[in-house]
Amino acid sequence: MATIKRSVPDEQQGPTISRQLVAPGLQAVRVTCGGVQELYLTAVPPANAREPLAAVRAVYESIAQFLAAQQATVVHEKLYAPAADYPAINRERQAILKAHAVRADDHWTLVSGRSWEVGRVGGAQVHAMAGGPMRVSDIQPALAEAPRERAASERPGTQAGGPLLGRGTGKVVEFAGARYIYLSAITGVDERGELVEGGEAQARQMFENARALLEANGSNFSHAVRTWVYLPHILQWYREFNAARTAAYERFGVFDESSPGTLPGSTGIQGAGVTPAQCLMDLVAVEALAGEALAVSRISNPRQSEATSYGSSFSRAVEVSHAGVSCLNISGTASINERGETSYVNDLEGQIFDTMLNVGALLQLRGTGWEDVCVATAFFKKAEYIPAFDRVLRTLGVPRFPVVPAIADVCRPELLFELEATAVYTAPGTP
Repeated sequence: MATIKRSVPDEQQGPTISRQLVAPGLQAVRVTCGGVQELYLTAVPPANAREPLAAVRAVYESIAQFLAAQQATVVHEKLYAPAADYPAINRERQAILKAHAVRADDHWTLVSGRSWEVGRVGGAQVHAMAGGPMRVSDIQPALAEAPRERAASERPGTQAGGPLLGRGTGKVVEFAGARYIYLSAITGVDERGELVEGGEAQARQMFENARALLEANGSNFSHAVRTWVYLPHILQWYREFNAARTAAYERFGVFDESSPGTLPGSTGIQGAGVTPAQCLMDLVAVEALAGEALAVSRISNPRQSEATSYGSSFSRAVEVSHAGVSCLNISGTASINERGETSYVNDLEGQIFDTMLNVGALLQLRGTGWEDVCVATAFFKKAEYIPAFDRVLRTLGVPRFPVVPAIADVCRPELLFELEATAVYTAPGTP
């Protein structure tokens, strides 16, 4: 086990951040402050695990062993795997977690890549908490219970063997004077638990469901700092999705200059869940509890125009500084220049190179670097593009960081690559 400590080890002097290669295929970044540990896990299957269930088994065995040893609670979980195999995958996942006495609840999101990438398991990303003092609880639902005359697996907008998607799943975490809300797998279902008709209508309903969930749990949308939105047919209706999101944010007051919040960072990418939903969203919100300090900042990228300039309502990055630690949430980033135009059309390595420079610029702005990335996802239009990513990393001299590869269309037909990342580092001024 290799451990690299990147801050002072004495808790009295401030938080500690360490990176571990726990086992082959499993990387962990541990943030410790005042007895509370935040754990960011990235698990990818071995190259020889070509069968989906074998890959899922390898991923969750390593995750479960680590979580059990830390006595940790999962607050946000995502698996990139074929949605068609969800029932078998979830049975495997639950059996492994339960065997290691880790709670196997339904607060997680399965994201499937392009439909013709059958059987591909990219990996899992888990955010967990351990130690204390802190409080972790399930979110309170916001929507009424749907009729149950039909089995859950037979109703539109449902997840076989799990809760109704769109009712909302997730966790509320309170520690060190802040409240975090993690929402998973929100879709555009109505109060009956059924998907509304049409992609744009589903998008509007999805954002309303997220707003209602936040309010049901004592928060509101002004505290949202990060969203992930998956659209199975992104290239067919991304413009309409953007219009629905912007309209929702206008209703929620996100653009109101008097609002204490900020425009969330986001990833909008091709991806399908386990239902016929035309859009699927995860979300993180954070706010200070009474009398406590917490800073949330929108970060612009000098190499790129603001996404709002071409109709996409998200920030390039959002930084949250809390309890001596800063977390930089970098939105899905591609080869788009300061004029909002695609760079390096038909040039795969050029697009990857440019994307890495764009993400690197955001890290540099906050005085941090690639070594502080705790979780990332690299989206490739085709699986055969993945080796080009490794070549560019070597050329740039970028150190290896935790990343899950996923196969997906990006928001423009000519874009071949996108990268999202989260970095954690000691906040400026922390002893």
